[in-house]
Amino acid sequence: IYLDRFWNVASGFTFFLGVMDSQRCLVTPFTTHWDVFISYKSEDVDIARRVADQLIASGLKVWFAEYQVLLKNYDQFQQAIDYGIAHCDYGIAFTNDRYINSPYCTLEIKQLLERLPPQKILEIMVPKQEPLPHQKYQALGDCHGFVGTNLPGILDFIHQHTGWEILPLE
Repeated sequence: IYLDRFWNVASGFTFFLGVMDSQRCLVTPFTTHWDVFISYKSEDVDIARRVADQLIASGLKVWFAEYQVLLKNYDQFQQAIDYGIAHCDYGIAFTNDRYINSPYCTLEIKQLLERLPPQKILEIMVPKQEPLPHQKYQALGDCHGFVGTNLPGILDFIHQHTGWEILPLE
């Protein structure tokens, strides 16, 4: 009889933990406010990740798809992106022709431009391809821009336009 009681309690506890873990997974991505939302095309993830990692190491809350969606709730991808954009103070967009030709990226930049003033959106052109991104979204011309993939230069550019203290590269 004691063994039956043990297994009933253990099963109930395991079920309870499973429910709590499921709720945590569903709620966690949607309970935070971010300092910055990083928008990028998957082909440019290396430089975007390096910037995101440096900002995170400096104590900033960074919405970065690879850390927020792809590893957690891929089935809620667009909902998570929309929420991240709606709850960020700044946007950083790594733009080029690939970026502007992506339906997902164009939706992100459109939402960022509608939600944030131009001085709170930083454009990093990798490489600079001004005609297409700026033809489709002329408001990008009002945002601060940086050309290239030089990480120290990008981080200095971000510091200059946000005032964030970014830890030096190691």
